Amino acid sequence: MTSELEAEGYAREISRKVQALRKEAGLVKENRIGLLLVCENKLKEMLEKFKQKGLIKERTNAETIEIKDSADGKKFTHVSKDKIKDFNIEIGINRVN
Repeated sequence: MTSELEAEGYAREISRKVQALRKEAGLVKENRIGLLLVCENKLKEMLEKFKQKGLIKERTNAETIEIKDSADGKKFTHVSKDKIKDFNIEIGINRVN
C-alpha cells in the first residue's frame, strides 16, 4: 500500500467518524460545521494533503477544518475521542449555521 492510499484511508475513516458525531449531535445534512481534528504529527501530516484537496471538508459539510496536535483550549459543543489503528484522535465540532 502506498503512503497516498494509506493517507486516503485515514481521511475516509475520519470522515465516517465525523459523520457519526454529527448524527449523535442531531445535525442534519444542511448544517455546516466547524471541525477540529487533534492528532499526532504523523497523522496530521497525512491529513493535511486531504485538507487541501477538500475531501474531508466535502464529505462532512465542514465550513472550516483545523488539524492540530493539541486543542489549545478551544471548546467545541460536540467532542469524540477515538482511535484509528495506532493513532489517537479527538474530533470536535461546532454548528456554524
